[in-house]
Amino acid sequence: MIARKLALLVFAVAPVLLAQNNRSVVSVSGLDTNACTAIAPCRSFSVALGKTNVGGEVVATNSGGFGGFSVNGDVTVEGAPGVYAGVTVTMGTAINVVSGSVALRNLVINGLGTGQTGIQTQVQNLDVENCTIENFTQFGINSFNNVRVSDSIFRNLNTGVWLDNPVLTIHATVVNTQIMDSTGGIAAVRGATVTARNVVVTHTISSAFTAASTGSVMSMDSCVATNCGFGATVGTGATLRVGNSLITGNGIGIDATALTWESWGDNEIRGNTTDTKGTKIPIAMQ
Repeated sequence: MIARKLALLVFAVAPVLLAQNNRSVVSVSGLDTNACTAIAPCRSFSVALGKTNVGGEVVATNSGGFGGFSVNGDVTVEGAPGVYAGVTVTMGTAINVVSGSVALRNLVINGLGTGQTGIQTQVQNLDVENCTIENFTQFGINSFNNVRVSDSIFRNLNTGVWLDNPVLTIHATVVNTQIMDSTGGIAAVRGATVTARNVVVTHTISSAFTAASTGSVMSMDSCVATNCGFGATVGTGATLRVGNSLITGNGIGIDATALTWESWGDNEIRGNTTDTKGTKIPIAMQ
């Protein structure tokens, strides 16, 4: 009799345990008490994430704001094509990625000039695709681990992309992206190796591209730095490699004062107040 009751209990609970969505839906007409399905959408990303299976996705199907959120597992959060999927905060961090392999796609992340950070991440793999991150007092992305950014816009920030890990070696790629009207562009700090390709940085007060400290590496290919305090900067013990890039209209084009920087020899560095400081080390094409 006891075994039969236990079997009935498991049978009754199992549907509840499985009652998560592979694809959850949010809508401006949704309710957070709904099941977060296409026919019964939720209102916020944060609630929809709690109703989504590991490895699933949360999709905004119409235009509106869906609030900040934290991520604690493998998931994709995205706006449907042609939809304005807003994540707006007035303080703190808009998206906090705590764990999992996470993709953020087609989102507009806005701090309204008072929020601190657009995306904060500690996870091993974060993909940011076709997003706009703007109006934060600190970082567009503050990453302590690997991150891949593509086809995105960063505007009105302290630093667009900041990568720093005092313990581990971390890697980032930033491609087909614009950073503008900020204090700084992309910074590789402790333990960070960054590859930037087809990245345009304009109107920053300090450096567009920075390899800041011992062990950090910044590699630039087909990039543009213009109307910035510095086009690219390298610190003691760091490595800066520049190829096929346009650096013009800055205060200092390449700032490697008393240090070295590496060049593939095909750059256009001209029209800065000071074009280069430091010693250039040629790299042979292979």
